Amino acid sequence: MKILSKFSSAITLLTLGCFILRTVECTNTRQNAGENPILLEGDIVPTRNTIAAEYGTKFNRKLVDEVLAAMSSDPSLMSAEDRDSDDDNIISVNGSVTNGSILLWKTDWRSDELWHIPVYFQSGAYTEPQLKLVKQGIRRLQKMTASIKFDFITAPYTNGTPFLHVGTFGLDICASYVGMDTSVATLPDGQFVWLGNSCLERGQGQVQHEIMHALGFHHEHSRPDRDTYVTVLYQNVAESEKHNFDIRNDVDSLGTAYDYKSVMHYSEYELSNVGGQTIDAKGNAVGQREKLSFLDKVSIRLLYQCESGPRTIQQYNAEGRCTADCKCGLNKNGCRKQMVNYDGLCKGTLVCKNNICKNA
Repeated sequence: MKILSKFSSAITLLTLGCFILRTVECTNTRQNAGENPILLEGDIVPTRNTIAAEYGTKFNRKLVDEVLAAMSSDPSLMSAEDRDSDDDNIISVNGSVTNGSILLWKTDWRSDELWHIPVYFQSGAYTEPQLKLVKQGIRRLQKMTASIKFDFITAPYTNGTPFLHVGTFGLDICASYVGMDTSVATLPDGQFVWLGNSCLERGQGQVQHEIMHALGFHHEHSRPDRDTYVTVLYQNVAESEKHNFDIRNDVDSLGTAYDYKSVMHYSEYELSNVGGQTIDAKGNAVGQREKLSFLDKVSIRLLYQCESGPRTIQQYNAEGRCTADCKCGLNKNGCRKQMVNYDGLCKGTLVCKNNICKNA
């Protein structure tokens, strides 16, 4: 996988924009013949970290804000497929979820033995019902995984503590970074997660989809083994969108099975050029945005349950759900070993009752 580490100072704002958001169509940015010019889930995936290192964080923030605003005000910068699609825009980082290229939100481990992630909601962005929907989606993800704790804060942090900043920011799009980008997460306005009004119309599952991106997850169909399970019908994919179906050989699925039911999977008609099918899922339903699948929940636990770091599904199955390093959260089972309940396999002050971690 080739990684672009330097940008020419002559690159224009719009050209740089194509490195950040897939919806900008770039035709003059190829570094070598055959490389995809639109850089999302493609060959070269610069991030704000990359741009900030070269130009500074102020330029970095200004760049992204101006590109997003340009796309919102001028629909000609988006293809028809982008405007109509249920797809989200991912500002992505290089590498897999476990090789160190993607940073996980693991900066605040507390006595409850959960990773805490601060979340601030943009003031005035949502109606009361909309804000309730967003919060419910995030809380539901937290409850289903019992491995992380989202702390809803009432004011942005200004001391360099990383936090997620959820809002519309004047745009009707769904967008997120993949993992924690420290070049923005530590700024006074935090790391954005864009949840526009039309995004919220898709329900809690779409909220969870974007939050999973922020936690470090790519789309399911970009796994290295995807061709065994689905067939991409490229003849029906809009030319400017074909890069979004590229396989990412740097993605580590941690040994989990391919998940047709994942909230991170594209639908069968995603980004079609003529309304035709773009993914043949071999008779399986894909693209649901109702809630996390079983394997979505397990995958989050694999990344965040253990204090020491991620583990594979093979380790999860061999060691058991609850271990001294990977303790179980509220209402999760697996804390009984050899017919004995062990409180030490439950997080924080939870106790093991009938193989389930409960409040004392």
